[in-house]
Amino acid sequence: MPDVNRICSIPDDISLKINKAVPDKRRSKFTADSLRENPRERKRNELLYLLSDMPRKENPDRIKSEDILREIRINRADEIIHNL
Repeated sequence: MPDVNRICSIPDDISLKINKAVPDKRRSKFTADSLRENPRERKRNELLYLLSDMPRKENPDRIKSEDILREIRINRADEIIHNL
């Protein structure tokens, strides 16, 4: 897909941070990458929030099933997000 020039307004403090952190010739790529990554990060945070609300129950070995599930789901969430 071809690149499209867009003009948008951002707060001055954010602009200053970008100017300090990102070289002139890389700002467009940085902005595109940031916009592309934001929905993935938001979805990942939603999934992690849902996991953190799971009720805690212990088994006789003191291994919490939700900890095992949380690890599996975090890995699966990362895999799903990566494939978006």
